[in-house]
Amino acid sequence: MVGGDKSTRNLMVVFAGGILLLVVQNLIIFRDHYFNDFGFPWDFVNGYYPMTAFWTTLVGQGIYPAWMPYYSMGMPFDLLLQTGSHYPPLWLFPLFRVEYSPHAAVIIQCLHVLFGAIGMVFFTKLLFGTTKNSHLYAFFSAFIFQFFGGFYSNAQHADIVRAFSFSPWFLYLFSVTSTDFERFGKRYYSIPVMIVLLMTGGYPGNIISTSIVASLYFLFQLIEYRRLGLEWSSLIKFSTHIIILSLLGIGLAFYHLGPIMLYKDFLVRNEQVGNFTGMATLKLAHFPSFFLENTVVPGQISMTSSYITLPALILLSFVSIRALKQNWPLVGAFLFSLIMAFGPGTFLWSLLVKILPPLGYSRFPSSDYRIFIAVVAIFFSVKSLESIVNGEFNLKDFFVRFVIILIWFFLGLYIGYSGQFGSASYKSIMIFIMVLISITLMIKFGIKTMGNLMSIILILLFLVILDAAKVFSEMVFPQPDGLTLSTWQVSAFSMLYETQGWELENDDRLVTYSILKNIPQRRPARIEKQDPTDFGREGFVDGKYTLNDYKSPDMLKNTSIALDDPVYKQYMLNPWSPVLVDPRSVETNGSDINIPPKSLRAEILSRTEVDLFNVQQVRYGINEIDYKILLPRPTIMVENEVYFPGWSASLVSGGDVTVINAFSVNGFFRAWMLPAGEYEMHAHFEFPHGRVYNAVSIVSLIVWILLLFRPRLFPRKER
Repeated sequence: MVGGDKSTRNLMVVFAGGILLLVVQNLIIFRDHYFNDFGFPWDFVNGYYPMTAFWTTLVGQGIYPAWMPYYSMGMPFDLLLQTGSHYPPLWLFPLFRVEYSPHAAVIIQCLHVLFGAIGMVFFTKLLFGTTKNSHLYAFFSAFIFQFFGGFYSNAQHADIVRAFSFSPWFLYLFSVTSTDFERFGKRYYSIPVMIVLLMTGGYPGNIISTSIVASLYFLFQLIEYRRLGLEWSSLIKFSTHIIILSLLGIGLAFYHLGPIMLYKDFLVRNEQVGNFTGMATLKLAHFPSFFLENTVVPGQISMTSSYITLPALILLSFVSIRALKQNWPLVGAFLFSLIMAFGPGTFLWSLLVKILPPLGYSRFPSSDYRIFIAVVAIFFSVKSLESIVNGEFNLKDFFVRFVIILIWFFLGLYIGYSGQFGSASYKSIMIFIMVLISITLMIKFGIKTMGNLMSIILILLFLVILDAAKVFSEMVFPQPDGLTLSTWQVSAFSMLYETQGWELENDDRLVTYSILKNIPQRRPARIEKQDPTDFGREGFVDGKYTLNDYKSPDMLKNTSIALDDPVYKQYMLNPWSPVLVDPRSVETNGSDINIPPKSLRAEILSRTEVDLFNVQQVRYGINEIDYKILLPRPTIMVENEVYFPGWSASLVSGGDVTVINAFSVNGFFRAWMLPAGEYEMHAHFEFPHGRVYNAVSIVSLIVWILLLFRPRLFPRKER
């Protein structure tokens, strides 16, 4: 008993020490981000941060922006998929009244990288089993994983980084051990939680790739256990439990998934599905990015790094056939990810997309799938280290692998540096030699001569750090002025908005806090945004109304009607100025009214301020708009606003209240059928069927809790 307690304490010390090592690694990598106001460039500045700062600030003041009036003529906030508005961890900011500052946003992303590394510990440890040194191998793999290049080349994309950090957790939760069939593992009850995090916080392309890869990996394992003789009844019972938990996860996330599932046809993104496939695909020319900086390979800079460190890639070259056979479900997931990362143009990709069409929705295949290539490669690298340590290689085997390593290494250098060897290549060669010397000594003299396993891992960790320091310093993007900009760290991050002319803070508080105080009586003119790199997201920061002249994926599809018509476009740019139309002169078609475009343009061009005496806008809020109406006869009020289902209004006259719904004019403009009389009109937006989506999530949450605490709530009676 005493010996067992001592062994348990030793494992706890190793585990605690390993976690501390990963924390220190994270702090060192992101030291400037944590302590010196460094941040991430491009989309992180222009999109991810301002969108999240907007809704967290408003929710902290008691209002959820169901309708976003400041972004490109207005649209439902729940259809903006990359705001993180449904991602549970981000709700801690409004709930605890913590300001979502630029520094806080950066820290959250850095912590996600650490979270992914911890997931790698659990995944590797599970697959290594209860072997003597499994903890050491697990933390070694996690240390390498925290250097994965996607975290740094894709640093501008917060949702992609989050999805990368979830990947090892999904492989961990969907890994199956033989004991799970006898006693259902408790870790599986975390599946719904991880699905919610992925569905609400991950990039759409990564949601598809992670779901498919995890499902295939799970299926391959069931096939293997059936091959080993496990009965069908056990397989069906076990897989049924996993499917139920997975469906509960989807149910938990339905408050986020419901709107986009039922109203995806309203988005430009849905119209573009499949059209952007291949924007960033993995190519053979990208192989050097597994151990060199991504500036040496072609393609979109943020999507090209698959870096897993040179020592890990060398170790991977020693992988044994036995290890591959024992873990063939993982190999299958790796090969599937590799095929998908190569994208269109290959026979296998085309075949898989025909079998499962959603696979073709990926805009950036290399970004969506290379994380699984990296995770599996790192796992087998560490597995190879175990084989070397256990003496499974002799010098003859080493020589064969050595020749293979020489070929891919110098070929990679030649491709990456175009045959021009300089200081960067010499640094790689130096690290290459040191790693090979270490492996040679292990094979020649064995682990006892070199000390214990801890000593070997420390040597390899040093070489990994040396290699990463070289690569990370070169992960930059060339600028037109001849300078370079790092893909993952920019200084004076909180000051970047001043350079764009955005006022971010006032009196030490985000300007966003004052949006509710500055609600106008009548909507002012919109600002036209023509720069595709801006996307008109300035309104998220300071509440300015914008019209985005660029058809970005997260815009409403019907906005193209205005962008393609000069008269409509100018009308949408104007301050709120309705057009009053005689209902007897129009045709109705369900919830849509058709006015001949020529006639509507004439009405728009001939409108006068006189109409504003009949209909006055007295408050233009986030989700509500108030009007004062005085009409001598029934009238259609066509607003220079975008139509979307969910707008309704209460007409209040004395003690009488009448509810009406908005409808569309020519498939674009929001309009109201107003009765004659003098009354107040209170318009309100609520996303259609929103209560149903929330109800599904609440029921799923209750069921999950009941399953989680089933033994305590419903204890089995002993016979």
